[in-house]
Amino acid sequence: MLDYLNSVYFAFFLFHFAKVFLQMTKGRQWKAKLKSYENSSFNKDTYRPSSTSTAESVTDKIRRLRIEQQRAEQNRQRRSRNDPQSDSSLVSGVVRYQSETNQQDNNNNVRLPLTAGPPPPPSWRTNAREVQREQMESVKSLKENRKKIVAVGDSSLLNQCACQAARCMTTKRNGWSELIPYLPVAVKQTLLQHISSIDGLDSILFDSFISFDYTDLCLEDARVSFAKLCKAYWRVEEHRQRVVEEVEEWWEYDTEEEGVEEESVDYYVYSPPDASVDDCTSEDLDTKDERSSYLETVITDLLISQHHIKVTTAHSLLNTKSFSLFTPLSCKLTSLNISFAVNWPNISLAHLLVSTLPRLQQLRTAACFNATEGPRAITIISQGLRKLKVWDIGFHNWIRLESLCGSTCLVNWKRDLQELELLCLQHLHEGVSSQAREWLANEFHGRIQVID
Repeated sequence: MLDYLNSVYFAFFLFHFAKVFLQMTKGRQWKAKLKSYENSSFNKDTYRPSSTSTAESVTDKIRRLRIEQQRAEQNRQRRSRNDPQSDSSLVSGVVRYQSETNQQDNNNNVRLPLTAGPPPPPSWRTNAREVQREQMESVKSLKENRKKIVAVGDSSLLNQCACQAARCMTTKRNGWSELIPYLPVAVKQTLLQHISSIDGLDSILFDSFISFDYTDLCLEDARVSFAKLCKAYWRVEEHRQRVVEEVEEWWEYDTEEEGVEEESVDYYVYSPPDASVDDCTSEDLDTKDERSSYLETVITDLLISQHHIKVTTAHSLLNTKSFSLFTPLSCKLTSLNISFAVNWPNISLAHLLVSTLPRLQQLRTAACFNATEGPRAITIISQGLRKLKVWDIGFHNWIRLESLCGSTCLVNWKRDLQELELLCLQHLHEGVSSQAREWLANEFHGRIQVID
């Protein structure tokens, strides 16, 4: 009986042990499967989103680079063809002149530090707001000085109304742009003088004031490019020999008033390089070659914009045909103010004025020329504009006494500018204006009045 109970107990123990062993084995298997599942799911969750996010970031970066490249290419093309949309970004000529003058003064006053060590604290340095305020005050005083020379007096009611209207135009350009073309020419001339003393013309106002009936055109401190100026006021046509038309009936002469001169347009004829040249001196040939080379760019741009032809076609036409460059302003214009022009080519501008506006009597070019091309431009203008009575070449820091006086000066006073009566030499190098006045008074008996 005892042996039977022991065998039963041993069998029960073996059965229970086998059951526990099977459960432990299955538990390990389930744990291994669960762990492998967790690892696989973790790898999937971490790998797939990372690859997706990486692909998206690269795509966005490529898209952004393409957009920036297209924008840079558009800006480069706009600058190359002098798009009018870029005119609004030009800085005012008065502000540019004042900033360049202050920069030159600061460069002359720069001193090396006497002691080594760290820079001074911000409280010891110049306040940027004070510097900006001083620059604004200097620009304001400069405009007030120019206003005394350029703008008309404000005593009459017309000038007071024009001054107030000019202030409204400079603040609300879009509202006035449609009304300005219908104003009389005399009113436009007065408005232009006041606008130049306030803020100057921008691209919108410049387009509104375009007219060919001006006798006095004031473009001082205008923020427009040289190409835009040429496209607005100059024209190019194929040159043809003028033939005098025969009068059909004899009584046609009776209908014309005697003593009335027909308005004629002064023009410049551009001939191909291989065209025959008349008997000229070497100096005249050099001047003609220089003028044709500088005005060729102007004529090419006008052919492209006005006649809608390609660049290659324009160059081929210039090599085979002759063209006339002219401006309808030459019929009536006697006074021109282009002071503080922004980055206009000096020599090209001088040749353009001399060849198409030779009847100018007043020309104001203050702060218009740089030190590189300015001397040659002054020489060209003095030789070509023989009817000039008033000339303003002030606000040029590079002009010295030897540039205006002596045997090697830029102007041949014995031959050129025989009708000049007034010469404005304001804000030149210290002492230049007074010495030039004394020299001109001694040489030409006070015929030329100098204003400094």
